[in-house]
Amino acid sequence: VAGQVWDASGNLTHLSIVDEVNPGLSHARETGIRKARYEVVIFVDDDNWLAANYVSTAHEVMCLHPQIGAIGACIKAKCEVTPPPWFEQVKLAYAIGPQGPHEGDITDIKPHVGGAGMVLRRSAYQELKRRGFKPLLMGRQGAILTSGEDTELGYALALVGYRIWYDSRLKLVQFMPANRLTRAYHWKLVRGCQQGGLSLACYEIALRGEDIGAVKFYLWRIVLLGSWLGRAALKFLLLRISWPTLRIAFSDWVQSLFDYGALRRVLRDDLPRVIQLKQSRPASE
Repeated sequence: VAGQVWDASGNLTHLSIVDEVNPGLSHARETGIRKARYEVVIFVDDDNWLAANYVSTAHEVMCLHPQIGAIGACIKAKCEVTPPPWFEQVKLAYAIGPQGPHEGDITDIKPHVGGAGMVLRRSAYQELKRRGFKPLLMGRQGAILTSGEDTELGYALALVGYRIWYDSRLKLVQFMPANRLTRAYHWKLVRGCQQGGLSLACYEIALRGEDIGAVKFYLWRIVLLGSWLGRAALKFLLLRISWPTLRIAFSDWVQSLFDYGALRRVLRDDLPRVIQLKQSRPASE
């Protein structure tokens, strides 16, 4: 189908279709990066529509700023049906909206962007691999919505010195079918984000550069999520947010209370690998 659509479009560029037998978004992207021939790689999902100047803008920014590892887009939703009233407040869970708080370098505030439309410097990813990078998170696999692999990639790039950017000129429309605009799907999406949270904690600790143990990080996480819950509860009482938004904050905080055992195991098994990624140097050096 992809080949037929490509031929019918009259596009003069070559299209290569590559097979990847292992399921999962990360496996597919890994193969795509390995097979790519050029320095600028863009992740485009099957439900994404890119603006006409997307590729040229991405290439221009990457050439002007060689320290960039990845760039995020401004993502707008195109819904199959009228979205429910609560969707606008929780759209960040769907990676809808600006992928940065401001234009340009966002590394020190938010060192990650959504995977849809992500512009990646191929040589930066190759450097990660030379340093021994092996993702802790593998992304969605069919109906399993475990997520966080995009965040992990951004964290890893920042960890080795690359910068993460946001450029509002990179505009993308993401199609939202009706079955994604339900409370059940949204809650499944939230749970998938929570499952990846502990692995991402290793990168947060490594980026902070602190010698922090499991107990200290556990307590810091409870306090942080508790403060978010408190602010969300106040907004809910003031009728500024809906119940689904408050439910996310409450679920995140409750989950953090029961995470200590799992957090200790993750920090014991995975944190040394992440720190080694920061400390190591490419084999070419």
